[in-house]
Amino acid sequence: MATEKIEQQVLLEKLEQTLAEAELKTKKALESTTKKDPGRIKDLWAAAEASEFSSLIYALAFGMEDSKTITRAVEIGNSSEAIKEAFDALQKTKALLVKGRLEHTLDAYDSLRHATDTLRSAYLSTTRPGKT
Repeated sequence: MATEKIEQQVLLEKLEQTLAEAELKTKKALESTTKKDPGRIKDLWAAAEASEFSSLIYALAFGMEDSKTITRAVEIGNSSEAIKEAFDALQKTKALLVKGRLEHTLDAYDSLRHATDTLRSAYLSTTRPGKT
């Protein structure tokens, strides 16, 4: 029992780090996309990967493997708006986790999955042939 508590504490600390990294990379992707920086696609990919890794750590920390949360494809009209939406979803995830109550666990995971799905969709929409 004590080992499980220690493992969860380690995962929660790692989750805090990975969420901060995902937020930082998403902010960088937003800035580079807005400025049409040549490295914007790489930045967007890095943000999507960081968010996906945070989602994995979240699932491990809270035992969400059997969650009924559905990953959904997100239609992207404007990459900057989508990245901003993902950034806001990451901030919402962090805010819900700070509250620390059990009923917020699934809401925070939904928000994190939304950020992840949005970033992945934005990345894929920018890498389609004919897009830059």
